[in-house]
Amino acid sequence: FDTVEAVALAQARLKETPLRLRLTVAGQFWNAEERAEFERRIAQPDLQLDGPLVTYCGYVAGAEKHRLMEESDCFCFPTKMPESFGLVLVEA
Repeated sequence: FDTVEAVALAQARLKETPLRLRLTVAGQFWNAEERAEFERRIAQPDLQLDGPLVTYCGYVAGAEKHRLMEESDCFCFPTKMPESFGLVLVEA
């Protein structure tokens, strides 16, 4: 959620420019309530400029994960989430 808010804040500052930040979120949520909160937040007008600024693609693996990583300019890993080895950092 911190990254979603960062996109909203940055885009507010870029509103008068042609630049747009776009965030693709991959992975699973801890529970249905968390996912519902996320979906409500990304549907708000400040994250809907010229189309959605945040998209959720769920769990991805294999070629799709590789494609998403290649098409991205930045990787953000939610450090509040438990990850025993940090495989996502190695993959990125």
